[in-house]
Order: sequence, then structure tokens, then C-alpha cells
Amino acid sequence: MNTKTTPSSLLRALALLTAPLAGLALLFSVHAATAQSAAPPVTAAPATTTATASADVPMATTGADADAVANAYRAWLDAVGKAHGNPDPMLKFYAPEAILVATYSPVLLHNSRGELAGYFKKFTSLPGLQGTTQDLQTRVYGDWAINTGLYTFTYNTPDGYDVVVPARFTYVYRKVDGQWLIVDHHSSLVPPGL
Repeated sequence: MNTKTTPSSLLRALALLTAPLAGLALLFSVHAATAQSAAPPVTAAPATTTATASADVPMATTGADADAVANAYRAWLDAVGKAHGNPDPMLKFYAPEAILVATYSPVLLHNSRGELAGYFKKFTSLPGLQGTTQDLQTRVYGDWAINTGLYTFTYNTPDGYDVVVPARFTYVYRKVDGQWLIVDHHSSLVPPGL
């Protein structure tokens, strides 16, 4: 097994993943620039919410809900290696309104627009894709929960190398009809330390 994590191999891997999304990013940026120039100025109004203030909902890091949220993350990571280009096993973890800030996407991806399906079709098509967890922290606040941690993805390149991609993540879940669904997911490359 050849393992190579040189900057050039990571850049090639990133190019393989992001090239199809570059056109989409250009389309969004042109649309946003057009919409921005035509839109009147917007004045921010105070946000209203029906959620209970965090001071009223104690945080839990153990218990049945914390275990269920941690297991939801583990099931997601397991599905990554089994999806093989089929986005459906991945999409079942996300709420209809979910937003993904993906490791290999220059734009926000909205589930309501079908953008997660396109991303996971490409991402899970990477040959030999697997994920492992280095750190997982779970916090539950009533019907909301957060998983934060570090994971590493590996996959094979056509020229026979294993690509190793260390990343960090945050998942925000909402409990819907007894199921923990991802409403916000941020994943990004681990930067070099200071």
C-alpha cells in the first residue's frame, strides 16, 4: 500500500472533487452578484424564536439521547464507506432544511435544493473511501444536539496512492419524531498548527 500525503497529491485530490462544483460555484456567484445589485438595502430586524433559551435547557453529555446522537454520527460515517456513489444512504441522516458546509465544496449546499445529493454522489464515489474518528464530543440540549470532533477520510487515487484527508467537523441535530436529524453540518480540512 502506497501512502502519500504530499501537498501535490492533496491538491490533485481536491481538484478531482471540486472541478465539477466549480461551475456551480460560478453560477451561484454570478446569481448572487446579480441579485445583490438589484436588491434594495435590507435593514436587520431582531430575530424571533420559539426555542427555549439555552440557560433553561441543561446540557447533557451522557444518557440515552447523548448515546443516540453519537450513534447517529457513527452510522453516518459508516454509510460514507458503503454508499459507493448512491447518495440515498447519506441523505437519510439530514433534515429537509439541512445545510452542509462540505470539506470539498466552495459553496453552501442546501438539502432543500437537492445539492446534498449531488455532493454525496461524487464524494462517496471516491475509490476505497473510508472514514475514521479521532475525537467525538457530544452535547445534547433538549431536542437539539451537537457533535464536534476530528475525523480522517482515506481513498485511493487512479495512480495507486492512498490519499489521507484529516478534517474537523460539527454536526447540529434536531430531534424530529424521535429521530436525530442533521440540520447543519460543517466539515473542513485540519489546518496546520501555529
